[in-house]
Amino acid sequence: MQTQTGESRFLQIAMAVGILCTAIVSLVALMHSLKDKEPQNMAEAADKADEGASTGEKSKELTPADYQALEQMLSQPRGGGGMRGSSMERPDPLTPLPPELNHLKDAPVAEMMAEADAYAKASPTDYRGIIDRYDQVLRKAEDPELKRDATAKWGDWQRRQFEAVQIEYATFAAKVKQVIAEKGHRIGMQMWKDFPESLRGIQSDIYVKENIMRDFPPPNVGEQGLRNGPPRLKNGLPPLKQ
Repeated sequence: MQTQTGESRFLQIAMAVGILCTAIVSLVALMHSLKDKEPQNMAEAADKADEGASTGEKSKELTPADYQALEQMLSQPRGGGGMRGSSMERPDPLTPLPPELNHLKDAPVAEMMAEADAYAKASPTDYRGIIDRYDQVLRKAEDPELKRDATAKWGDWQRRQFEAVQIEYATFAAKVKQVIAEKGHRIGMQMWKDFPESLRGIQSDIYVKENIMRDFPPPNVGEQGLRNGPPRLKNGLPPLKQ
């Protein structure tokens, strides 16, 4: 009985040792297998990359839309909305446009028109106030004849305002240039906040801002600067396919 028990224990130990050896051999074989495959995979990846480069798969032809997107990107100031703290910063030179006001009391259109005419005669240089009044008449007018009359007067005062804006811009710009020469670009540009409110309006503001961009580029832009518009794409890009 003791002999059989000893033999049984010996067989159990032998089987355990055999299983452990088999596991070690399998693990070693697996590690060698992975090590052998790694250079092959890397070589295959390199071959694929070379193949893609030779067939032109790494780059695609730029379309007109691509060029347009690149031009727009290059024309924008760097650093998000502008280069803060530098002379390239371009804040709005004018204060926000005041809202249109209802200067006239609600009344029959003919009475509102007469009041607007009287104000235009009494204050002929308050272009914005005059235009706002005729605009208020237009919003209420339904009679075709009154509407045509109000439209004609509104358009006439818009024209007068624009003519006055052109004259005032030349005078105002000369003052700004003098202050820039004496106190610097930033202080001089702050004067535009005082541009006469009576000359303000959507069209007149566009005119003033466009001329400021042309006549008052930031100091470090130089003579070419904004006078030639945003930078254009010339070199360094594949030819544009027609």
